[in-house]
Amino acid sequence: MNTSGLEYLQPQSFAWNAHNFLLLTCLAITLSVFPFYAYVYKLNRYRDEHIAVFQVIDHFYMISKSSQISLIITIVCILGLVLFGDSNPILMVGIMAISWFHLQTTTEVNHFLLSLLAIQRFMLYFFPSTHRFLNFNLKQIRIIIRSSYGLSLIYTGISISAWIYDKVSNSTDVENFKFFYTLLLPFAYLKAVENSPYFTKFFHVEDSFWIVLAVNGKILDAMSTPLIIQLSYLSCNKRNVKTFISVFETRNALKEVFCPCLKSSRIENVPHSSSGSNANTS
Repeated sequence: MNTSGLEYLQPQSFAWNAHNFLLLTCLAITLSVFPFYAYVYKLNRYRDEHIAVFQVIDHFYMISKSSQISLIITIVCILGLVLFGDSNPILMVGIMAISWFHLQTTTEVNHFLLSLLAIQRFMLYFFPSTHRFLNFNLKQIRIIIRSSYGLSLIYTGISISAWIYDKVSNSTDVENFKFFYTLLLPFAYLKAVENSPYFTKFFHVEDSFWIVLAVNGKILDAMSTPLIIQLSYLSCNKRNVKTFISVFETRNALKEVFCPCLKSSRIENVPHSSSGSNANTS
């Protein structure tokens, strides 16, 4: 029996309800874990400044914080469209588009940095002789981060140029876009290889089905990636786990987590007491 698969996208279907439940659960956990992640990170910041991968850890923190803001803005815009959709939908859709662009760009970069960090830690642990090649300095890490964003923006350029190329009709414009698209073709090929499971598994399904499926996967990916980073940091070593658990032992710590403006002597004294400790962030 040949089916388009579109019935799985119906609001009353089990797959649709399960996806929405997973999406809302991931969103709730991500927003709930971030205050604890930020609290532990701030306590360990002085100590972590002396480790080799601090720039990557600090970048993850800044991106996680901005991702939380983008998620909240997106939620507010969605609620605004539902409640006041007829008043000014263009403004809300525009804000959502900007937030979505930020989330997708940072997600792509985080995927690359997480993979690079995992490969580096693996090689240094099992092959210590690679230390002189893989122990990046501050300048090299900054170059890697900036290059990652550059490649992500190039991919965005590929997508936009492909859409425009499909719409233009003037022969001169077509030739110009052919030249531009040829330059970006290697990056498009790498991205196609990355997304090949979508095409190999759903090639027989109508376009609308696998497009919606891919978009839903991107949304879930954008919400789950910050959560993976936060949970990985909280559980990466014994010290972070103890700091996280200690939050629930005192009422003042909980106040500091959810009200960062309440700075206690506990936070101020951590740098002096932990400056001599060794960090284990692998």
